[in-house]
Amino acid sequence: MRLRIALPILLLSLSLLGTGSAGAASPSGGAQPVIQVDTNGGFVPFEVMQGNVPEVTVTADGRVITEGPRKSYDRMARFRVARIDDARIQELIDRAREIGLLTKDEALDYGQPGVTDMPDTTVTITVDGDTFSTSVYALSFDSNDLTPEQQGNRDALQAFIAEVADASPRRPYEVKRLAVLATRAEDGATGNAVEWPLDDLATTGEPAQLGERCLIVSGDDLDAVLPLAKSAHFGTLWQSADKNWRLVFRPLLSQERTCKDINAV
Repeated sequence: MRLRIALPILLLSLSLLGTGSAGAASPSGGAQPVIQVDTNGGFVPFEVMQGNVPEVTVTADGRVITEGPRKSYDRMARFRVARIDDARIQELIDRAREIGLLTKDEALDYGQPGVTDMPDTTVTITVDGDTFSTSVYALSFDSNDLTPEQQGNRDALQAFIAEVADASPRRPYEVKRLAVLATRAEDGATGNAVEWPLDDLATTGEPAQLGERCLIVSGDDLDAVLPLAKSAHFGTLWQSADKNWRLVFRPLLSQERTCKDINAV
């Protein structure tokens, strides 16, 4: 069965960005994304769906935020950040225009490989107040079902994504807000037990689409939770008010503030 997941609301929120100079977003946009790449969906574990993060985000003020290496047992993505200047942002936008990503009239043909249960890769670009979104199914899949033109369009898109992510030096991204996605553990679940350090999970946050509860922690609460989140794995059970929970931790990007921003509620 093929599973397709709706794109995070953070991609949709890009339409709210302000205008900038000709052909590019203005640096005055600060943390707002100019280019974002997100791969989502496919046949993946529930916890992976919960913790999905954008692969690459280029912000108007020149930060290139990428998902860093993650160990198989991690319950939290690790972002890295590098810096580029306005000229480099403009080069990337010019390159996007060259390969047909900045048009709403004639969408390029990327084909549809004959394979199921693969994710969609979506590239979203905001320029001069307009948002352009290109979504391609099974982008990295090597298929014989595609025409030379379709394969060429896919190759160009993959090369563009690699170019967007190619920035250094990278340093760890400072997490200032963390989304906690909580699901009640199944009866009889076993695993390493950790005491949840904050208020009862059943009564905090808000009802979630992926799981049962979503809450945002920051400040002193983040100081209590983040060290535990960094060491958590898929087998960890979290005890809160005599109940066991499974938790996934989703660091928020600078422009994200709420569970709604990451399409969790």
